[in-house]
Amino acid sequence: LHVRSGNSRVCVDTVEGTHPVRRVIPIGETLPLFAGETGRILLSGLSGAELAQQLKAADATGLDIETLRSQVADARQHGW
Repeated sequence: LHVRSGNSRVCVDTVEGTHPVRRVIPIGETLPLFAGETGRILLSGLSGAELAQQLKAADATGLDIETLRSQVADARQHGW
């Protein structure tokens, strides 16, 4: 479970899976708001100006912002 903290997202809770191969995100880990699936969901709730700022930051890291923009629109459409 992540929450927004400015331009980042912070893991505030986690449930470990039972599979031998899994990713465990430590509580307190901070990631860019635009990174990962959880980030895209958080982006979907931003205003147009805030989203533009995040897309600019994502573009600076080399992410494909058109794909990111499409994924955010998809999240908004489906209400995720």
